Amino acid sequence: MAVGFVTAPALVGGWFLPVRAALIAGVILSGTLALLWALANRPSTIVVLALAAGLTVALTVRGRPAPAVTAVLAVAALGGEAAAVAVTAGLERPDHLLAVLAVALATAPVAARLAARTDSAVPAAVEFAGYGMAALVLLLSADVPGRLSFELAVTGAAALGVGLRADRRRSAPAVGVALLIAASWLWLALADVHAPEAYSLSLAVAALVFGHLRRGRFAEEGLGSWPVYGPGLAVGLLPSLWALFLDGYWLRPLLLGVAALVVTVLGVRLRLQCPLVLGGGVLVLVAGHELAPTVVQVLGLLPRWVPLAAAGVLLLALGATYEQRLRDARRLHGALRRLG
Repeated sequence: MAVGFVTAPALVGGWFLPVRAALIAGVILSGTLALLWALANRPSTIVVLALAAGLTVALTVRGRPAPAVTAVLAVAALGGEAAAVAVTAGLERPDHLLAVLAVALATAPVAARLAARTDSAVPAAVEFAGYGMAALVLLLSADVPGRLSFELAVTGAAALGVGLRADRRRSAPAVGVALLIAASWLWLALADVHAPEAYSLSLAVAALVFGHLRRGRFAEEGLGSWPVYGPGLAVGLLPSLWALFLDGYWLRPLLLGVAALVVTVLGVRLRLQCPLVLGGGVLVLVAGHELAPTVVQVLGLLPRWVPLAAAGVLLLALGATYEQRLRDARRLHGALRRLG
């Protein structure tokens, strides 16, 4: 009966389809039927998946009939074999997924070795089948946040390793960093950390590094400092500034003021407009936030006519020196425009 289920699909398909397509359809259908029968018994599942993996690997190596398709089926069979062995060994469900993730991540170096030896579609098929399996594992781990954080970190580190390949240097490092940041955010959420700096600093550092690398790679285009450093500095400074006006914790204004001062000095030294403007603006707001209570207290002790008189004297001074102030503002604007 089993032989009939194996040969019948190929014979029927061969009547209506080309020989190669019929063979592929027969192998897939017969393998699916055999696997469905074997699922009722764990040892049978292991044996059937092992045979399926061996058959698809052999077909892929021989290059017949469709090596890219058989390569994807081989990766799927190996992932299923890892899960079946983990279940038979008595491991819990998160460990099953971790075993499958190990198979998925192992496809990256295998694909790299294959890409160095052949120009066929097999390496790409193996690699992207592994990516799909890893994404499925992460999706199925969503209900176990602690394990998901660990799997995100492992997958991110593997993506950084893939980024060492010359043909993956543009996309893989960004994906790896994103996965590592997501893992850290999830871990911080599980640890009940609410400080915005714990979440924003990692993203800010990543944005600054990628911006600096982008500026060096496209130096001939003359990228300004705003598209290069603006996103990273904004993510690093603005959430803390917002939290500063919501929370009176004494350490935040000190650290934020020091960071803004360092950014401002770097903007002046490197002649970059974005760090100078953002750092200086944040520094002024932090200073205003810290000095405002003292100023209000002092003004409350003075007679009411003193602030009005001081404001009038200030307006008279500005009006008398209006043209000089206007020239100074124009020179300042020109100096800022000349910065990178």
